[in-house]
Amino acid sequence: MRDVAAARAVVGARLVNHMRRMRENAALNAAFAALGEDDAYTRAFRVAEQAEQRLRTLTPALDYSSAIEDILDTGALPDDFATWLREHNDAAARYDAQRQALTDLRNDATARCWAILTANPGQLLTNLHQQLTALIDQASEPAAALGNITDAEDIVRAGHNAVQAFGTLDQAHAKYIEIRSAQSKVMHECVDDILVRNCRSTLSNDKSATDAYFRNLDELYPGWRRRPSQSERQYLGSGPDPRDSVPWPQDGPMQLAGFINHGAEFWVPTPAQLEALHKQRRDRNYALEQERNAPDYVRERMRKEREAIEKGKRVRPGPEQLRRANMQRRLSTPGLVG
Repeated sequence: MRDVAAARAVVGARLVNHMRRMRENAALNAAFAALGEDDAYTRAFRVAEQAEQRLRTLTPALDYSSAIEDILDTGALPDDFATWLREHNDAAARYDAQRQALTDLRNDATARCWAILTANPGQLLTNLHQQLTALIDQASEPAAALGNITDAEDIVRAGHNAVQAFGTLDQAHAKYIEIRSAQSKVMHECVDDILVRNCRSTLSNDKSATDAYFRNLDELYPGWRRRPSQSERQYLGSGPDPRDSVPWPQDGPMQLAGFINHGAEFWVPTPAQLEALHKQRRDRNYALEQERNAPDYVRERMRKEREAIEKGKRVRPGPEQLRRANMQRRLSTPGLVG
C-alpha cells in the first residue's frame, strides 16, 4: 500500500508540474480564462498547486524504529514510554491523514483540470484562432512596409520606417510563436494523433508546412504532399535535403512577413475543421483522378465542372452541350455508330 501511495504521489506531482508548464504560456492562459467568467480551470489548478506545496512542507512524525533503536542503545526504558508511544502514534496518524487528504485533493484538482482541458479543445483552439487573427491584423501593416525585403542589411539600407516596421514585426513574431506553442500543447493533449499526423507531409521538414497553420497550404506550397519523384526517392543524404526546401524565409520575423505578404490564410483549426479540410482535399484528388482516367470527350467537361465547384459555382451543361457530348460519345464508342 505504501508503494502504491508513493507512486500516486509521484504521478500527481508530475501532473502538477506538467500543467504548470502549460500555464507558463500567456496565450493558453487567456484561452483557459475565456472558457468562462469563473475560470474553473484556474481555480482547480490553484488548489492543485497549494495542495502540492503543503505536501512538500508536511513534516512526518518521528520514525518509530529509530526511537526503539535509541532505547536499545541506552539500555533503559523511559518512564514515560507509554505516553511517548501514544503521542507518537497520534502524530503518525495525523501525518498520514493529512498526507492522504492533501494527495487526494491534489489529484482531484488535477483531474478536474484535465477534464476541462480535454472537454474543450474546440473552444480553446477557437480562442487561440481569435488571438492569432488579431495579431495578424496588427502585423499586416509593418509586413507590407517591408515588402519583399528578406535581408537585415537591406532593412537598414531601406531607412527608418523599414527598421521600425521590423521591430514591430519582431514583437509580433514572438507572440505568434507563443500562440503556435499553445496550439501545439492543446492538439498534443486533446486531438487524435492520426489527425495531427495527417496535417504534415513526409516530403517537408519545415515545421510551418502543416495544415494546422494554414488553411490554404496547398496554394502556398504547391506539391508539398505530392508523391516523390524518382530522384527524390534515391536521395541518400548527400548534399542538400530536398525536404528542407520551402517557398518562404527561415523562421523569424521575415518569415511571418512572407506569409502575410503572400496571402497565407492563418488559422488555428478545430478538429472538425481539420477533418473537413482533409475531406475536401481527398474529394479534390479523387475528382482529379477520375478526370485523368476519363475518355477524351468528357475530360474537358469534368475539368470545367471541377473548377466551377472549387469556385463555388457549379456549371450545369445546357441542351446543346449535352447533345454534342452524346454525339461525341457515340462516335468514340465502338458499336454505337450506325
